[in-house]
Amino acid sequence: MLSSRMDKSQYELFNVLNDTILLRFDRLTPWEKNFITELHHKVVTRQLISIKQKQLALKISMKAYKSKKKNVGVVVNKFRTLT
Repeated sequence: MLSSRMDKSQYELFNVLNDTILLRFDRLTPWEKNFITELHHKVVTRQLISIKQKQLALKISMKAYKSKKKNVGVVVNKFRTLT
C-alpha cells in the first residue's frame, strides 16, 4: 500500500518546484514553465519521476534564481515617463 506521506527526497523536490513556481516563474521560458508545472503535478499526484527529469528541474530552478528579472527596465522606463 502506498503511504500518504512524501519521503524526504520527494518533499525536497516538491519544495524546489513550488518555490520556482511561486517566486521565479516569470523568469522562465515557456517550455520551462510547462515542464516545471507538469513535474509539479506529477509530484503532487505521486507519479514516477525519472532522475533526468529531477536533474533538469534543478538546473532550471538554479537558472531561474541566478537570472535577473526580465521586465525591470521596462517598468522603470514606464515609471520615468509617468513622472
